[in-house]
Amino acid sequence: PDATSLLTASMDGTARLLSTASGTCLKTFQGHEGRILWVSFSPDGAWAVTASDDCTAKVWNIESEETLQTLKGHKQGLTKAVLGWISQ
Repeated sequence: PDATSLLTASMDGTARLLSTASGTCLKTFQGHEGRILWVSFSPDGAWAVTASDDCTAKVWNIESEETLQTLKGHKQGLTKAVLGWISQ
Protein backbone atom coordinates (compact mmCIF):
# COMPACT_ATOMS: atom_id res chain seq x y z
CA PRO A 1 0.00 0.00 0.00
CA ASP A 2 1.15 3.47 -0.82
CA ALA A 3 -0.32 6.88 -1.53
CA THR A 4 -1.01 5.99 -5.18
CA SER A 5 -3.87 3.59 -4.51
CA LEU A 6 -6.87 3.12 -2.27
CA LEU A 7 -8.76 -0.11 -1.51
CA THR A 8 -12.51 0.31 -0.98
CA ALA A 9 -15.25 -1.91 0.47
CA SER A 10 -18.68 -1.85 -1.13
CA MET A 11 -22.28 -2.71 -0.44
CA ASP A 12 -22.34 -4.49 -3.83
CA GLY A 13 -20.01 -7.22 -2.51
CA THR A 14 -16.89 -6.04 -4.31
CA ALA A 15 -13.67 -4.41 -3.21
CA ARG A 16 -11.95 -2.08 -5.64
CA LEU A 17 -8.39 -0.84 -5.92
CA LEU A 18 -8.54 2.75 -7.13
CA SER A 19 -5.92 5.19 -8.35
CA THR A 20 -5.77 8.14 -5.96
CA ALA A 21 -4.58 10.40 -8.79
CA SER A 22 -7.39 9.71 -11.27
CA GLY A 23 -10.04 7.77 -9.34
CA THR A 24 -9.83 5.05 -11.99
CA CYS A 25 -10.58 1.49 -10.90
CA LEU A 26 -7.37 -0.54 -11.28
CA LYS A 27 -8.65 -3.90 -10.00
CA THR A 28 -11.94 -5.39 -8.80
CA PHE A 29 -12.13 -8.18 -6.22
CA GLN A 30 -15.34 -10.23 -6.52
CA GLY A 31 -16.60 -13.31 -4.73
CA HIS A 32 -18.53 -12.34 -1.61
CA GLU A 33 -22.25 -13.06 -1.46
CA GLY A 34 -22.93 -10.10 0.83
CA ARG A 35 -21.74 -6.58 1.51
CA ILE A 36 -18.07 -6.04 2.23
CA LEU A 37 -17.75 -4.11 5.48
CA TRP A 38 -13.96 -3.95 5.87
CA VAL A 39 -10.80 -4.17 3.77
CA SER A 40 -7.20 -4.23 4.91
CA PHE A 41 -3.79 -4.63 3.23
CA SER A 42 -1.14 -7.04 4.48
CA PRO A 43 1.94 -5.27 5.89
CA ASP A 44 3.82 -5.81 2.61
CA GLY A 45 0.89 -4.78 0.39
CA ALA A 46 0.88 -8.07 -1.54
CA TRP A 47 -2.39 -9.35 -0.08
CA ALA A 48 -5.64 -7.91 1.16
CA VAL A 49 -8.35 -9.28 3.40
CA THR A 50 -12.06 -8.48 3.15
CA ALA A 51 -14.71 -9.01 5.81
CA SER A 52 -18.31 -9.44 4.76
CA ASP A 53 -21.78 -9.74 6.20
CA ASP A 54 -21.97 -13.09 4.32
CA CYS A 55 -20.11 -14.51 7.39
CA THR A 56 -16.80 -14.94 5.55
CA ALA A 57 -13.42 -13.27 5.25
CA LYS A 58 -11.43 -13.62 2.05
CA VAL A 59 -7.70 -13.28 1.50
CA TRP A 60 -6.78 -11.87 -1.92
CA ASN A 61 -3.64 -11.65 -4.01
CA ILE A 62 -3.53 -7.97 -5.02
CA GLU A 63 -1.57 -8.55 -8.23
CA SER A 64 -3.67 -11.41 -9.66
CA GLU A 65 -7.04 -10.50 -8.01
CA GLU A 66 -7.25 -14.21 -7.04
CA THR A 67 -8.97 -15.38 -3.87
CA LEU A 68 -6.26 -17.22 -1.91
CA GLN A 69 -8.49 -18.37 0.92
CA THR A 70 -12.10 -18.07 2.09
CA LEU A 71 -12.42 -18.24 5.87
CA LYS A 72 -15.77 -19.57 7.08
CA GLY A 73 -17.32 -20.49 10.39
CA HIS A 74 -18.76 -17.31 11.84
CA LYS A 75 -22.45 -17.34 12.69
CA GLN A 76 -22.89 -13.62 11.99
CA GLY A 77 -21.42 -11.18 9.51
CA LEU A 78 -17.86 -9.99 9.99
CA THR A 79 -17.11 -6.33 10.56
CA LYS A 80 -13.29 -6.42 10.56
CA ALA A 81 -10.34 -8.63 9.63
CA VAL A 82 -6.64 -7.79 9.59
CA LEU A 83 -3.65 -9.59 8.08
CA GLY A 84 -0.44 -9.60 10.08
CA TRP A 85 2.80 -11.45 10.39
CA ILE A 86 4.14 -13.36 13.36
CA SER A 87 7.90 -12.97 13.54
CA GLN A 88 9.86 -16.12 14.43
